[in-house]
Amino acid sequence: MSRIYVDTSVLAKRYLRGPASDDIDDWLDGPAHRFLVSDLVVVELESVVARRARELQGGLDRNQVRLRIDDDMRSGFFAVHTLDTSVLISARRLIAEGPPLATLDALHLASAIDGGADVLATDDRQLARAARDAGLQVRTFEAPENGR
Repeated sequence: MSRIYVDTSVLAKRYLRGPASDDIDDWLDGPAHRFLVSDLVVVELESVVARRARELQGGLDRNQVRLRIDDDMRSGFFAVHTLDTSVLISARRLIAEGPPLATLDALHLASAIDGGADVLATDDRQLARAARDAGLQVRTFEAPENGR
């Protein structure tokens, strides 16, 4: 059974429907996986939802999206890994010693490693490259030309 860390770039597509949403839902429903997120994801998702609501000028029911996120987090569908001191130290080391990595991406990667993930799901190219360098498999849902 794979232990998969899911970052915000992928998870947002579960809640804010788009072209890759059905593929992500099908994949998340796979019985051979256990999913892990950082508590950072909940904060980032709130930011993504707020931005989308501003873009759609009221065409998004933020409370409905928030309820779906909260249901998944409370149900145990995702194991939630805490940003503790060991994750922060690991993120600092990843930034200092690895390829160029943004702060939040370093926190995601450190959480994945610390949480025992063997796969990282992301549509962020920089994070995907750093995850591969760290020995993780990477799962993406966008064509390379569409990712960051």
